[in-house]
Amino acid sequence: NLLRSGDLVEAAKESRELLHSCVRHDDNFNGTLALSYLTQSCLGQTPLDELVGSVRLHPGHHLGHTCLLIAESCWHTRHARTEEALSTLEKAWEICRCNQYLTPFNGWVVSDLASSLRRHAEAVERQGSPAATIRRRWHRMARFAKRLSWFLPPERPHALRELGLVYAHRGRLRKALKLVDKSCQIAEQQKARYEHAQSLLVQGELQKAMGDPSADDHIRMAQEKIDQIERAVVDVM
Repeated sequence: NLLRSGDLVEAAKESRELLHSCVRHDDNFNGTLALSYLTQSCLGQTPLDELVGSVRLHPGHHLGHTCLLIAESCWHTRHARTEEALSTLEKAWEICRCNQYLTPFNGWVVSDLASSLRRHAEAVERQGSPAATIRRRWHRMARFAKRLSWFLPPERPHALRELGLVYAHRGRLRKALKLVDKSCQIAEQQKARYEHAQSLLVQGELQKAMGDPSADDHIRMAQEKIDQIERAVVDVM
């Protein structure tokens, strides 16, 4: 879909139109899906408190609840609220795990949860507090995300990149780079532009850590790709 391909602007437009249609027709099931896609394609810039009120959750609507939690975590991430983002994704994963879902949301939630654990660990460490427990959980979830991504190919670039960051944190740069190289390759094959750009950036950072003299140009090129995609979303919000 458009979100996976990295066409965030068109994904946001389509998701917004779908959400408005769902609200008009009281279609809360598809409305929660649309809200989740909209929040992600807008990189968490949506006025979440207003949008969440536009759809109603019915008892037992586990998928809808998961979608709203994904949307909420994206908003928290955008505003650097790492603890809140992590908490909402923990709840989303618990719903998926307890209901034995095997849908794209499993891989999506697990990969995002791994990334959220890393971001929260970094935030805790910046405040001068230990984050070893969070880091260990990040390592476990990143490995699980990679295994799960075999069954959910769209999540593979993200999962490989996150596990690469785990190995980099452990000082195993060659192993990390091998995983991130694979992430770049698969993202390019999938024409997933945003995932590809993010993996290219990590690839460049790893190459720099390994002493590659051309890494700065690589990092600059990858960052420009990311900025171009993200600026386009900001401009239409």
